[in-house]
Formats: sequence, structure tokens, C-alpha cells
Amino acid sequence: MGRPWGRWMWKVMVVAVVFTIGKIIYSFNPVYKDTLLNNIKAVNWDDKTIFGHNNGTSIKMDFRAEQVDVSLQQLNEEITSLGHIDSRGMFKTHQFQLMGREWQNVSRNWQVCLCTQTSVDKMFWIVPQTESWAGPFSVAILVPSYDYSVVVAMIAFLQRCKEELLQRVAFHISYPITLPPQLDKNTWRLAANFSCDMNPKVVNKKLVEILRPASLSTYLKKALYPQNLLRNVARNACNTRFTFVLDVDMILVNNIDTHLNNFFARNSSRECSKCAYIVPTYEIHTTVSHNPENKQQLLHLLNKKLARRFHERSFYPNQGNSELSKWEKLNLTSEFGVGYIIPDYVMQWEPIYIAQGDIPMFDERFIGFGYDRSSQFLEMAMAGFSWHMLNNAFTCHRGFQEKTKDPIRNHQIMQNKDSFQTLNPRTMGTFNRDEENRGRDNEGLEIEENGMKIRDETASVTTQSKEDIYTIAYKTPTTKLVDAAISRLNHLGWDTGDPTGLEGTNIDCCAIKQSRNKHQDSFTPWPISKCIALTPFLRLQKSALLRSGLLCF
Repeated sequence: MGRPWGRWMWKVMVVAVVFTIGKIIYSFNPVYKDTLLNNIKAVNWDDKTIFGHNNGTSIKMDFRAEQVDVSLQQLNEEITSLGHIDSRGMFKTHQFQLMGREWQNVSRNWQVCLCTQTSVDKMFWIVPQTESWAGPFSVAILVPSYDYSVVVAMIAFLQRCKEELLQRVAFHISYPITLPPQLDKNTWRLAANFSCDMNPKVVNKKLVEILRPASLSTYLKKALYPQNLLRNVARNACNTRFTFVLDVDMILVNNIDTHLNNFFARNSSRECSKCAYIVPTYEIHTTVSHNPENKQQLLHLLNKKLARRFHERSFYPNQGNSELSKWEKLNLTSEFGVGYIIPDYVMQWEPIYIAQGDIPMFDERFIGFGYDRSSQFLEMAMAGFSWHMLNNAFTCHRGFQEKTKDPIRNHQIMQNKDSFQTLNPRTMGTFNRDEENRGRDNEGLEIEENGMKIRDETASVTTQSKEDIYTIAYKTPTTKLVDAAISRLNHLGWDTGDPTGLEGTNIDCCAIKQSRNKHQDSFTPWPISKCIALTPFLRLQKSALLRSGLLCF
């Protein structure tokens, strides 16, 4: 009798061991989440659950680890992805993947919506952003493959430990079509293991190390980051009158959010539909323990060489046209407003700004690093925007920036630079143009009544003869265009002098710096600040000018 019983017990033990091993293996097997909650109508930021709605069916995602697997299986079976694909067919986006319960309320009551974009590696910056901004905050995150697990775990951690900060935040996700989001089944349990006393930056780093496979890390080192796509995703989700698009690691000075909201509630700022309000950015040295709390503290750090203008060393044109030496000398005052107006647009100028929602989109053709904001500012200049420098607002970026030595990033910068140089405003997607205010000659050259002032501070023209100057500065379009140009400048109160001093020639391009050639006795080229051009370029040379078709008026 003992032998059969012993055999039965042995079989039970073998089955139990196999079952245990199988469960362990299963626990490390990822649950693929190919479809997402794109059309979430409302989100309950309760400690235990998040609710999504799909075609009227409420689906519960419980934070308790024992029930997560069932919920995820239900999501995979019942939800059809409703995201949208970008125009190039490279990325898919799901807006309002999660939305704080106060999002809609603050969006109704605030004038300005803060917008940002980030990879999962920098999600920890959301904490200081939300601490300094009490209004609606729209965040677009790139989530290829298992990076989605990092997002879910990080949000779960923040929801548990920084719940109040997330109430005003809306999260949106984008990912390469070839790398749809994947969710590790241990994500929720992992997020619950971190103490709320831990620094969010440390938690973020640990989650990336644990949940991101080595193969994905290798891919991301060379992958192109769609900054402009993500900026558009975040901005389009806002329904406030003004939007404020900044990078996730640019932190606002404390208490400035209320001043900004009150300023933009005034009728004077609301009535200017083509005003861009510039907010300067400063780099803060890492030895400084805390960001400056006001402009006076910032100026003190500048004097101590512990702060400097953003991209001052790595890419000066980024903020070069903002005239920050003038901003730094403005009288310190508690009154919030416009310190001065910047008269001209300069090529490659890419400041952070606040403007009404009806502005050009960021050009999504620029992927990767470099020149990603330039095309939008060019189009805003073409549309007749004016630039207003706010006196007391600024953002802080931790660490001094230097020119990159990363060959991959440098390659991306050069590619985007080439793309920017080939942009032609006549053929690019123009913004808010009125055909009634546009004149054309027989050759199709355009005359803009409202005009656009452009300075090209990187221009370099060297000429050795009077004939070369004439060749570069002039061509022979119709007299109608020249008359229109001179008439327009006279109407604006500019002294045009005699720009047609060389008999038989007429103006086609004046966007050149004042020539130092001693032989130019018959005419003086117009100063660069008085030129209005329709074609952007970075380096003016003879061949480039002859091809550019620039028109001044």
C-alpha cells in the first residue's frame, strides 16, 4: 500500500515544481500592449485605480499586482487603437493617454497652457515643472517599445508620491510605428517598490535600467528624436488662449506662473494676435544648489560667473537676437510686463516664447537635434509677428552647455542645417496670408504689404570691385517692383536714398551688410536691418544671391 501512495506523492511534487518554474518564467515574460487607451474621456487619479472608457465600456486597471495581469489581458482583447499617424508615416500618437482630474477645470480658468516634450529618461523633470506651474500642463512623451513600461511605472510612482502635482497634467504618447509600446507585467509591482522618500531622478534612472532592454538602448543612441512632432502634440492638446512651449528641463522661476496668467488676462495682451512674448533662458552651473528665485538672484549668479545665457557657448544665435545685455540692465521692478520690443527677426534665432494659439506649427520634417525651432520662427516672421521681451520672466537650465563632440548628434545637426538652408518661404507652408495684400509681377515674384524684417548676422559678403557689388546687389526685374519697394519703405518712414544709382539696374536683393568697398561711389546698399527678404539663407555669396531671388521692399 505504501508504494502506490509514494508514487502519487512523487508525481504531485514534480507537478508542483514544474508549475512553480513555469510561473517564475511567466513572471518575466512581457505582456505586449499593442493597443492603447487613446480615447480616454475621464481619469480617476485614485490611489488604487485608473479608469478608461472605450465605446461606453469602463475598464479598470488596478494598481494591485495580483489583478494587473487580468486587466491587461482585457485591454488587449477589447480595445482597438485609435491613435493617428504623422504625415510621414513614421510615428503614431495617442493624445490624452492619461489626464488629471483638474485638467479641464484649470484649462477653463487659466490664460496660458504650459507644453513640453520628453523622452522617458527625463520624466523626472515633470516634478519641478509642476511645482513651479499651477496651470494646465501638457506633456508629450516618446515611448518606443519597453519605454512605455518606464512611463507607466514612473507615472504610478508619481501618482502615489506626488499625487497633487499630477492633477493638472495631461499625458500624451508617441512612438515609432515599427516599435509599438510594450508593457512588462511586473511594471506595477516594480513601481510600488520605490519609497516616496527617493529622489524622482534616481527612481527614473532605476526604472530605465531595469525595464529598457539593451537592444533598445543601442537603437536609441542612433535614433532620431521627433522634437517638433512632440511639441505639436503637446500644444494641440491645450485649449487655453495662450500656449507656452518649452523643453522639459527648462524650469520657470518660482511664482512667475501667477504673474504670467494675470498679465495675459489683460485686454492689451489679448488683443495682439501676432505678438510673441519672449522668455529668456539661462544656464545655471551645477555647483549652485538651487535655481534663482527671482531676477535679482539671477543677476547675482551672472556676476559670479555661475550663470550664463542659454547656448552662449554652444550656439550663440539661439538667443543672440534677444538683446539679453539690455534685459539684464532693466530696472528691477515688481511690476510684470514688457521690457522692450525687439525690432527685427534674425536667422537661427530660437527663443522660448508665449503666444496665442493661432501660430504656425513646428515643422515636423526636422527630426533629431539642431535647427528644430528655426523654421517656425521664420514663418512667424513672414506672417508679421512682433517680438516683446518680458521684463521679469525667465527659465533656468541646469548645467553649462558646450558644443557637442558626439558624432551622431553633430551629423543630425548638419543634416538639419542643410534642410533649413534649403527652405524657401515661397513654397513652404505659409501661415495666415491674405491674398488681397499680395502683389505679383509677371515673373511671379511676390510683394508682401505687411513685410518681414530679417537680419542675417551670419552673412559674409566680400567684394573687390564696383562691378562685383552691383552684380551681387542688383538684378533687373521690372520697374514696377522697384517702385513698389521704394514706395513701401518711404511709407514706413525709412530713408531709402537712391538705391538705383547705377543706370539700367533695379533692386532685386538688398539683404547684404554695408559694404566697405571704397569704390561704391554711386550708391549705398541699404542697411541689413532695413531689408525685407522672402528667402532665408545663412551665408550670402555671389552664387547664392544670384539664385536666391530675394526681393526687397
